[in-house]
Amino acid sequence: MTKKIRYMVQAAVIVLAATLSCGEKPGDVLSSNEVQAGTAVQWYSYGEAQSIAKKQGKPMFIFFYTDWCIYCKKMDKEVFTDGEVISYMNSNYINVRVNPETDKGRMMIMGKETSAAYLMSMSGANGFPALMFWDKKQQPVTTMPGFIEKKVFLPLLKFIDTECYARKISLDAYIDGTAKCEKMN
Repeated sequence: MTKKIRYMVQAAVIVLAATLSCGEKPGDVLSSNEVQAGTAVQWYSYGEAQSIAKKQGKPMFIFFYTDWCIYCKKMDKEVFTDGEVISYMNSNYINVRVNPETDKGRMMIMGKETSAAYLMSMSGANGFPALMFWDKKQQPVTTMPGFIEKKVFLPLLKFIDTECYARKISLDAYIDGTAKCEKMN
């Protein structure tokens, strides 16, 4: 076997192994009973979320993921299953899960029709997972790339929800407690 063919075979095996280990498994999808019991994050489609967020005056959290993404699965298992995170997300945000590879529907973004993949690329995100935050006026605030563990994610949710960024408070100062920020009305 030539070196080139050997590398191609090794690459194919790695891709196949990653795909098989990251696919959806039975029980991965959360039931509406879990959401009602407060043991799961309430996820909406983008269209539903936009309408509800406007009516309720809440910010939106958009989670860009793929079925093959290891760190997306890690967020699902380690962060989105935490009771404090679930409670804060469901009470203070309208939450959206978007798979840009399979969600082919069009969405209205700031008056323009676009796709989930285009929205993600325009936010500057170029990998998975990507976490996008919108304020109460349905304007994008920021997009964070990659896996974020619970000890940072929960304060980040609170930081965005209380609009500390608008008061020029740094996320680091907020997380380490050197800056305080209360919710604005």
